Amino acid sequence: LPESNGYIYVEANGGLNQQRTSICNAVAVAGYLNATLLIPNFHFHSIWRDPRSVVIYFSFSCCLCISRKNYKFICNQFYNNKFKDIYDEDYFISALENNVQVVDKIPEYIMERFDHNLTNVYNFKIKAWSSIQIIRISPFANRLSFDAPPAVQRLRCLANYEALRFSSTILSLGETLVARMKKLSANTGGKYVSVHLRFEEVCII
Repeated sequence: LPESNGYIYVEANGGLNQQRTSICNAVAVAGYLNATLLIPNFHFHSIWRDPRSVVIYFSFSCCLCISRKNYKFICNQFYNNKFKDIYDEDYFISALENNVQVVDKIPEYIMERFDHNLTNVYNFKIKAWSSIQIIRISPFANRLSFDAPPAVQRLRCLANYEALRFSSTILSLGETLVARMKKLSANTGGKYVSVHLRFEEVCII
């Protein structure tokens, strides 16, 4: 890859689906601008930290007979997740290495200018790139058109279908849930009901 033009740091907001879309868009933007992408951070809103949301997921865990240990894991992921907790970070970096440079930290000499605090980095000011070599986009959601050029779309697809792989802990839990669903649905001829549990701001009463 050619020499990088600088660093891009994004904070992906929304639920897991929106965050995944943001990550794919960030990869595409970084590749298009020939920039180095810092592992994205997940932006939290007070709504997602509302304790009432746990009731929804607790009901879900009871329906599938999830163990207390796994339920606690889900709650911890829900409240405190970082990129490496949800996705395989090393695989993400290696899968993109021939297309987009991805790093897990910004060089010390750049961070010194911001008191080692990424929130001090200027938010989406492109001209800052020439002097400080890093820009921050927060929040980063739906910032990229779906009618982007083929080269950009290719990077999106590469990130979504190849580079983003769930962490081993989540993969293991997923396999357990699928096995449990198959076992429980055997009593109903293999039929089961799938429910998409959404927790939005309008759910707060």
